Amino acid sequence: MKNRTGMVKSKMGRRSFIGGSLTAFAAAGLTGKDKLLKVSRQEEPPQKRIKEYRTLGRTGFKCSDISFGSSGVTDSAFMKAVLDAGVNYIDTAESYVRGQVERTIGQAMKGRDRKSVFISTKFSLGRDRSKRALKDKALKCLERLQMDYIDCLMIHMPSTVEALKTEGFHAAVKELKAEGKVRFCGLSNHGPQWGDVPETMEKVHGAAAEDGRFDVALLVYNFVQKETSERILKTYKAKNVGTTIMKSNPVLNYDERKVEADQLVESGQELPQRTKDLLARLEARSDLMEGFKTKYNLSTFDEIRSAAIRFVISNPDV
Repeated sequence: MKNRTGMVKSKMGRRSFIGGSLTAFAAAGLTGKDKLLKVSRQEEPPQKRIKEYRTLGRTGFKCSDISFGSSGVTDSAFMKAVLDAGVNYIDTAESYVRGQVERTIGQAMKGRDRKSVFISTKFSLGRDRSKRALKDKALKCLERLQMDYIDCLMIHMPSTVEALKTEGFHAAVKELKAEGKVRFCGLSNHGPQWGDVPETMEKVHGAAAEDGRFDVALLVYNFVQKETSERILKTYKAKNVGTTIMKSNPVLNYDERKVEADQLVESGQELPQRTKDLLARLEARSDLMEGFKTKYNLSTFDEIRSAAIRFVISNPDV
């Protein structure tokens, strides 16, 4: 499960990460959702550690139940703290801070056993989808990461099944695998999370599962967006494709966007239509969010975040 802590670094430093997100680790292996999610304010904080390592599909890699979504993190000390806590799966992308996040990961990995950490990076296909252009993109990712190989190279948000099957990408991956520079192939897709897209998350991920060339997938799953994601997870499990989760906390998604919108309004700027549409979509789920918070007596940001993480981890298909 990909923790988005790195994406809110402006609000949360290293101390908050160690004292906040990691509090979910010790409870991650409990059974029974009610027991798993209820928060007791009287209990001592659990030991901050990874609870479980799960096999990442056909890759065979034993992946920490909490993984790290690195978007926005350009502090190598912060990244080292993540690794020291036992996290051994890092998700990144060429677009994160214009490649600087990949460079930060490379710096944080210096002196560590490369084989002990699974690193996935992503890039958008762009206009030039030739094998040469896409292979060049991958080699630039490797250069920024300062590594000899990428564990998993992903297509970043293919919006259609046609894009998923781009032959230039698959030809590039085939060559990179033969050269020992890429080990596995994957994709990320969150459907209409931030705007309208031609095809749904379920359609794209379903096609990826049937395609057979994808080893790892990154998708949305949380206590609001459940049924569709659980169908996708079962489909991937049947094909032995490893699954990782993003946007596990829908409350955070809404709160972040609302703060940004309020700041624009206060500064006298008009909200872009895209932002208005996004807020409307997120706000439409507010009843479900409130129901979750009420059911488990959650009020603070940390309580909601911890419960959201535990909800995701309680699914053995993740």
